[in-house]
Amino acid sequence: MEKAAIVSKQTFAFMESSLEPGISEMAFCGMFEAFARTLGHSGKLMGRHYRSAVYPFHLLSGKNGGLAGGLDSPLCGTGVSNAFPFGAGTKLIKENEPILIDFGTIVDGYHIDETRMFVLGKMPEKEHSASLASIEILHALLDKMAPGIVIEEIFETAVKISKNQRFGKQFLGLPGLKSKFIGHGIGLELVENPILAKNKKAILKPGMILALEPKFIFEHQFAAGIESVVHITETGSRFLSATENKIFTC
Repeated sequence: MEKAAIVSKQTFAFMESSLEPGISEMAFCGMFEAFARTLGHSGKLMGRHYRSAVYPFHLLSGKNGGLAGGLDSPLCGTGVSNAFPFGAGTKLIKENEPILIDFGTIVDGYHIDETRMFVLGKMPEKEHSASLASIEILHALLDKMAPGIVIEEIFETAVKISKNQRFGKQFLGLPGLKSKFIGHGIGLELVENPILAKNKKAILKPGMILALEPKFIFEHQFAAGIESVVHITETGSRFLSATENKIFTC
């Protein structure tokens, strides 16, 4: 998984150096997926169900991040057609808008799942504040996670912080469509148990690998968020992700 984390880091660096205005969401996804393949990325990710393969990218720029949808996730996107109505679409990427890129990496059968915010130019104040708020939640959860902690406490901590940030209404989805999880196990599959969800009584144990993904959606406006992978150690937790937890400015 640490090998996969390095490939992910290199791919996000490629995104930062290659992103330009005027390219469509889906076309840019094709560019950075092709780059990741040259580093050993295997292509399709293994999903939650046996023999279920999914594409490795999810890019939402500007207003496309603020759309409701049928995907079991805080964020949806438009997709390329009504037959595949989520994820990256045909919208052209613009300057000075928030761009959320969620990218899954698989190397030698092991997964890493990461999300970072990008901007070409300068991100508007509210969008910038929400992006920083997601990073704040991520680090707060890392500090709390340790063997013996009950999973529901992780979820409740994230929700409480989002309310203190005045973004509680936008946290984890639109009203009535909110996700009830803040993260998930990851390894040989993209999503594994345990799910870091509301009312889950299981406890964290040493050796668990978990993807944390605090995200916000502002209806018809934008999405903001981050996702990094964490390893539960004997005494606490550490980032297994190698990609810096920051906003990428291109």
